[in-house]
Formats: sequence, C-alpha cells, structure tokens
Amino acid sequence: MKVAAAAAALAIVSLVAADAQAPRVTARIRGRVVAAATGRPLLRATVQLMSADNQKIFRAIKTDSNGRYELGNLPRGRYSFFAAQTGYLDQQFDQPHPLARYRLLELADGEQLDAINFNLHRGAAITGVITDDRGDPLTDVRVEALRQQFGSNGRSLRQERNRIGEIRTDDEGRYRIYGLRPGSYAVRAFDQVIDGDLDLGRTYYPGTASETDAQMVRVDLGLDAVADFAMIPAQRARVAGIVLDSRGRPASDWLLTLHEVRGSSIEAIGGERTGNDGSFEIARVLPGRYILHVRPSFTRDNPSSASAESALVPLALAGDDITDLIVTSSPGSTISGRVTFEGLATNPLVNGLRIFALPADPALQQAGIVRNAESDAIDTNGRFSIAGIRGHVRIAGGADGWFPKRVLLRGVDITATGFDVAGNIDGIEVLLTNKRTTVTGTARDARGIASNDYIVAFFPTGDFRGPERARRQRTIRPDPDGVYRILGLPAGEYFAAAVPALSLPAESEWDPAFLEKVRPWATGFRLFEGQTLSLNFTLIE
Repeated sequence: MKVAAAAAALAIVSLVAADAQAPRVTARIRGRVVAAATGRPLLRATVQLMSADNQKIFRAIKTDSNGRYELGNLPRGRYSFFAAQTGYLDQQFDQPHPLARYRLLELADGEQLDAINFNLHRGAAITGVITDDRGDPLTDVRVEALRQQFGSNGRSLRQERNRIGEIRTDDEGRYRIYGLRPGSYAVRAFDQVIDGDLDLGRTYYPGTASETDAQMVRVDLGLDAVADFAMIPAQRARVAGIVLDSRGRPASDWLLTLHEVRGSSIEAIGGERTGNDGSFEIARVLPGRYILHVRPSFTRDNPSSASAESALVPLALAGDDITDLIVTSSPGSTISGRVTFEGLATNPLVNGLRIFALPADPALQQAGIVRNAESDAIDTNGRFSIAGIRGHVRIAGGADGWFPKRVLLRGVDITATGFDVAGNIDGIEVLLTNKRTTVTGTARDARGIASNDYIVAFFPTGDFRGPERARRQRTIRPDPDGVYRILGLPAGEYFAAAVPALSLPAESEWDPAFLEKVRPWATGFRLFEGQTLSLNFTLIE
C-alpha cells in the first residue's frame, strides 16, 4: 500500500510539474482583413501565425466573406503574424505600411485579442509592350522586375520577392508585373530565339544589354508604371578549350560553371562537363563579365575530389569566340603565420580558437564559388596554417572574447584591405585583443520625451568598402527600456544619428539618400580601443 501511495503521489507531482512546464493553450486572436484604400473586406485572404520559439506551432486560416478571421487555442509566446492576399502586399502585425519595420506579436497566457486588423495595400505594377528591333511585338518572353538595393558593396539589383510566379508577354507583346513594393526597379526581358532564326539577347529597359545602363522605373502603392522597350539582337560567343590538372594531365569529367558578374552580385547562368580529353565548350554566351569556375566532380569512388583542386578564370566577352582557352587547376596555396595576444607575454589556452581566410569579395562566397577556409588547431607557439587558399582574402577569427585587432604581412597592415594569394605565404602576424568597444545610450524626441521605438545608425568617416565597411556601418534598436547598446565597433571616427523606427524603411540603411538626409544633424565622435562610450541622441524627425 505504501509503495502504491508513493507511486500515486509521484505521478501527481509529475503531472503538476509537466502542467507547469507546458504552455497553456487558451489565448485567442481575431480581427478583419480589409483593403486599405476602400475598407472593403477581403475574402479568402490568408492569415498566418508562426511561433518564433517553437517551429512546430504554426497556424494559417482564410478569412470569411466579411474579411473576418479567428485563431484560438494558442499557447503564450512570441509570434510572426501576417496577412496576405493575391495582388496585395503582405502586412505584418503592427506594420503601418509595407516598407516599415515591424515587431513580433507577444501573447500572454489566456490573452484575448480583438480587432487585430490588417489593412492590405494594393501592390504597384509595371506594365508595357516588348518588341523586337523592328517594332513587332514578341510573344511568350519572360520578364522580371529587379529591385534596386544598396549594401556594403554599393548598388545591386535583386529579383523582387512576390507570389505571382513567372511573368510572360501575351500575344500582343504585353506584360504586367504586379504585387510590387514601392521602390525603384529595373525591368529585364530574358534572351530567346524566335522561330529558330531571330536571336535576341537579354535586354533591360529602356533597351540596353548592360545592367549598369538599365534605367530605373519608380513605382508606388496601387499605381501602374509603363516600361515599353525593344529587345536587342544577340551577339553570342563560344567559349572552348581544355582543362588540365596541376600535374598537366587532362581533367576528365570535371564540372564547369559560368557565373555572370552583374554589378556587385554574381549569378550562375550555366554549366558543362569536360570530355575524356579535358576539352569543353560553352555555347551561346552573351556579352558581359564572367567567372568560369572549374572543379572535379563528386564521384562515388572519390567523394573528396570536389575540394582537391579548382580554378577560377575571369572572362570578358563582347561577341567574339574564345576557342583556345587553357585552364590549369591547382590545390590552392597554404598561408601561415603566428597569433599573439595583446598585453600577454605568453599565449593563453583559448578553447576553439581558429583563424579563417575569407574571400575579400563576399559575392564570391554568396555565389558558392569560394568558401571560408579554416585553420587547424593553433599550436602552443601560436602558429597556424590554412590550406587551399586562392585569390584575394582577408583574415578573421578568434574565440572566447578575443578577436583580431591588427593583421600584418611582412610589416604591412592588411587588416582592412586583405591580400592576394598566388603561392604559399608565411609570415602573417595576427594580433588578438579582448578590448571590445561599447557604445550605449538613449534617445528622446524634440519635446524631450524618451523613446524606445527608434534606430541608431553609425557611419564611418573613412572610405571603407565591402566587409570592412560592414563592420563599421551598423544600425541598432534599443531594448524595451529604451537603451541601445552596440558592441565591437572598430576604433575610429564616426558620425551617428537616431531616427524613429517607422521613418527608416527596411533595407534602406545602406541607401546613400538616407546617409545624406541625416548627415547634417548627425553627431560626430571618435571611438578608442576598448572604450565604453555613452552617447545620447535627439531623434531626427
């Protein structure tokens, strides 16, 4: 009896503990989805809720004829919450307009939320007619809109994310790309051959083969913009040659991928394999700048071969064939050096300490052409080596609060610039420091009222580009108490400004127009190594 009673008591305690740990499922949300311009309820709009803490918690529902929805039986937690409808722009919870930043929905136990309404805006559209060079309309041409964006490498064009799928011209050459967010776009028509005779190249509005010369089309909510243009006859080239491995032997059945360099981005456009004699041919290549990436195939007999050797060959094509290209692969080079720790005579034992060689151009990494290379374990003397390196790289790494302060190669500071690797290199000196900078503070509006809904943007005063600019140009939002804190800004000169969160659309902090807008009211300062700086702001409205 005592054993049974003890077991029953234990079971009750276990059930109570389990109940205490399990989230309660009593919260409920309901509201409406309507068209922002007219207030008309939207039938069969999708309302979707996904937990930020537990991927298994996911709910989606369609609105009724009155635009109403209800989601019940919800556990407490933080949620991504949005509404969507074809032809309209998605709206997130607490997002006042489609480009505004937004926050997660936080649900408490048993919370009952009513009138959580979504006002969906009609997307913008770009429409037009595409013709050949004689003015005749072209049917079934694929067309897409590329959104203008800015980043640490400057301006780039990215395919706009929407739900409409592939757009093609109709029998009159007309197209309509809809569901676009407000902004500036390039319109691109894809190359094709008409009736096996007329060969047309990829063309950007208003009629150029160059992405750099593409004219931007500005669109706004619910409005159509017009972009008519004629496609350009193609001047295609053939690239042919042979691939040899590092021993001079023909590379049989190797992979070749041709990547096109478009502004600050790189995009794969096609691939081939070498023949038994190492020969290859890539036909019908349009004018442009390319990188030919050559490497062994994965095989069942030699699964590690894909990382053994490779080659990168830059190509500039203008319509003329290249028929005698000789590509020689290599296993890459080995770079080595020594790590020291600032302020310490002997190196401490730092678990997980590694040094990395990163491609200086992040677009190479994003395209999967070059990957980060990692050192083996660093020895007791601080020596490290990294194999398989090629091209222009920069050094990163550290662990346990230590990070590179300075990187020298034969006495020259290469911390920000990186260096070219064309053979084995020794003598790299990496000085690690644990003196991390901190900048913290608050922001108030023009009336002196404290805010917790703002963004602080930091800009370096020097001419930094790529990854080094990304380290220095940063944005940060405050915690719920209104205090922001940014860690690890490199020492140097900066200016910074705080703006209301809603006034800085997502993805726009790198736009030069934003920088010029806030510069006259920004606060300039110098940050020293290891410094903790208190910096408070008045919001720039």
